[in-house]
Amino acid sequence: MANVDAPDSDSPISSALSMEDHPTPEPDSVVSTLRALSESPDLTDPALEARLYHAKLSAYIPRDRKDQTVRILQSFIDHLPPGGKRIVVKFVVSNGDDKLHELATHLKTAVLIPFRARGGKTPQVTESPFSDTDINRDDVASEMTESSSRKDQQPLKWLCLKRDGYRCVVTGIWDDHAEQRCPPGQRGTHIGETELAHIIPFSMGKWEDADEEKAIAQSWETIYLLFPDVYSVLKPSDVNSAENALTLLSPLHRNFGNLKIAFIPTDRENTYKIKTHSRFSSYLFQQMPPPNEDGDRLVTFNQHANYELPSRVLLATHAAIAEILHASGQGEQIEELLHDWDAIRCLASDGSTDLQSLLSLVHVH
Repeated sequence: MANVDAPDSDSPISSALSMEDHPTPEPDSVVSTLRALSESPDLTDPALEARLYHAKLSAYIPRDRKDQTVRILQSFIDHLPPGGKRIVVKFVVSNGDDKLHELATHLKTAVLIPFRARGGKTPQVTESPFSDTDINRDDVASEMTESSSRKDQQPLKWLCLKRDGYRCVVTGIWDDHAEQRCPPGQRGTHIGETELAHIIPFSMGKWEDADEEKAIAQSWETIYLLFPDVYSVLKPSDVNSAENALTLLSPLHRNFGNLKIAFIPTDRENTYKIKTHSRFSSYLFQQMPPPNEDGDRLVTFNQHANYELPSRVLLATHAAIAEILHASGQGEQIEELLHDWDAIRCLASDGSTDLQSLLSLVHVH
């Protein structure tokens, strides 16, 4: 059985800073570096800025032994596109420890948790610490004209099935409602249940009240800042669109939603490298394209009907967030958080709710 892809030794993940893997430089060395760089006449130099943010992260004093601020921020810097990376680096360079902790908590609640949760009630998104940006939460909210509806998903599924040739785009397994389209010789082995898989989670376009709308707008503001290309591709009210969806075999959909599999754009149009992460359901490799001579599994999305193919920008964004989730070590922590969140949200026997416990779950551990 094939193994889950391991990070390359020279990949961004392997070089990401963490409190455990990278010894902290001597305090005097860090202070002198910060002083020298802060007095530099040109902090727009990428090399100088890189030295400065490394020094700032190295000088960060954890609040406790579980504080993952440095690891989270470094993971975002390593895997964001250039525009988003620049924003995070400038914030790190310009702020102290309290603000860095605030940013890490915000990135966890605004990006990682919503993408990993894929729906349901989640901890409140914290306020964005970014300021003087080209887009803000009110701008996003003004474009949130209508909440997306689950009733639109069935028509969208049939649209995507037509576009995807009534098959899972990765395994080629035929949808069980299209059995008559499957070649007779494959009907005993190549038919299964497929599902509509959203790239940007459906939950990020659905709200029921003003508080949920505000939280979703805050998440989108941060996504637009970190992934600038997304702004021209997708708005919160349009998550039920063909370019934000693909047809996947049911177990693949679960792995995709849990950020255990992603599709990284290649130089070839509509062709993607399949990237799997820890705890991926490895039995699915049997149904997937075999590795090529470089050890990569590639998939090409083909258009069988005149509907937009899945967006390269959105798939790249999903893949980057998957990398960040696993590089930051937040995957299992968020899974536990969501489980605990559901438990704590239930009213206690005396009718009260432990608000302090709810808030503590969001701490960047």
